[in-house]
Amino acid sequence: MTAQVPSPRSPFFLPFQRRWIEDGSRIKLMEKSRQVGMSWTAAHRAVRTTALAGQRLDTWVASRDELQARLFLDDCVKWARIL
Repeated sequence: MTAQVPSPRSPFFLPFQRRWIEDGSRIKLMEKSRQVGMSWTAAHRAVRTTALAGQRLDTWVASRDELQARLFLDDCVKWARIL
């Protein structure tokens, strides 16, 4: 059985997460709360964006500390394996 890869438009993502993924703005800032899935959603967007030819350095993410940065990178690795 082949796993289904969730597209940004699938019901897999909540509406506010879909809007973040589909927003093509060059700069996006967000004040977020905890446990709403935005780091995971941003990782999905980052992997899909940087996987395109010629886009390897087109994503930059700032984090409050090294632990949060590592968690974000772990999410990116998970999405890269899925996609």
